[in-house]
Amino acid sequence: MDQEIFRQYIIPLRDKLYRFALRITGSSHEAEDVVQEVMENIWKAPEKQSEQSPENYPDTSDS
Repeated sequence: MDQEIFRQYIIPLRDKLYRFALRITGSSHEAEDVVQEVMENIWKAPEKQSEQSPENYPDTSDS
């Protein structure tokens, strides 16, 4: 994956993913691990990821 694409489209989703993982795991440490693993998997094998935009997933933020 191109670094610029990763920075522009994936990194901005990190906080949303963290909040989602925190709700599911109930642990900030585990949520951080989940985010790290997801980001690493996307970086290593973007072609295996769904073509559906993560922005289409349900918003789990409290705002």
